[in-house]
Amino acid sequence: MNARVQQRTETTRPGTTQEYVLASLREMILSGELPAGTPIRQEDAALRLGVSRPPVREALQILQNEGHVTYAPYRGFTVVQRSLEELREIYELRTLLESEAIRQSVPRYDEELFSELSELQDQIALLAEKSDLTAMQQHNRSFHFRLMEPCGKERLLAMIGQLWDATNVYRSVYYADPVARDRVSREHAHIIDLATTRSTDRLIVALNEHRDHMLGVLQVLTDEVGRSRTDRSAR
Repeated sequence: MNARVQQRTETTRPGTTQEYVLASLREMILSGELPAGTPIRQEDAALRLGVSRPPVREALQILQNEGHVTYAPYRGFTVVQRSLEELREIYELRTLLESEAIRQSVPRYDEELFSELSELQDQIALLAEKSDLTAMQQHNRSFHFRLMEPCGKERLLAMIGQLWDATNVYRSVYYADPVARDRVSREHAHIIDLATTRSTDRLIVALNEHRDHMLGVLQVLTDEVGRSRTDRSAR
């Protein structure tokens, strides 16, 4: 955001100015418009969004708490760049926690849930065709959490949500690939089939494989970022 600034023009702003700034910055990060490692200067963000600096600072502090940006004295805010070790740890924790949530949820599945999952997947497929990556991510999250919500464990679901937030900045890279989007649709259809038969163990295996595909892409991305930084430092 320290490059040439292009001011956004919005006909309507949701809620307060602070809510508008938060939503705008979060969308720019999740869509990949602000890639991992990008510095965010408050003055540039304020100019781009047509607001003063205080709501930008407040929004960045919230994004820091969500795990989307980091802050360093004298350097300011930067879109988070996770190490490969951090990514692996996050996905290992997700596997453990989500598997437990699924085990406790499956016995409580009903026809209403299956219908909601199918509707969500139809929306995801439509958004994939339109390349609306931000909305696709939001619906994808709803799809996965709908599978886990019947467990009724709010603290467990909150912990899983924090782990999801920690890698949201990378998810748009995965969805930017049409092949990956097609794979998501196929795997979601298989997941729904397993959910409807209440095949707990098979459902957990399918979700683990679904998750591993994302981690594989993130590993490649992290390696590429590391090589790019090495190349720049060697110049």
